[in-house]
Amino acid sequence: MEERRPKIEIMETMGRAKIIRAFSRTKNSQIIGGKVMTGQINLNSTVKIMRREFEIGRGKIVNLEKNKTKTSTVEEGAEFGMMLESKIEIVAGDILESFAIMQK
Repeated sequence: MEERRPKIEIMETMGRAKIIRAFSRTKNSQIIGGKVMTGQINLNSTVKIMRREFEIGRGKIVNLEKNKTKTSTVEEGAEFGMMLESKIEIVAGDILESFAIMQK
């Protein structure tokens, strides 16, 4: 019975980052710089793009750098540069919310 019970998906926020500057943009990706406000941001994670407290789209972190060296995690309070795969244009002041989907 337990195996057949439907799984409930819970979206758990891993970290929030504020975008300081958007550098360059191609068709499906863009290079941006920001600062982690809470939690941590991880490489290859999916993020919600928030503008004025509303979700305007989602993207995936393809490359993550801290102090011009590649890294897999950026902690709270640190600044970073990242390449984000998304069709939505990101501007300074946007918030990126990194999340993971857990099943219960």
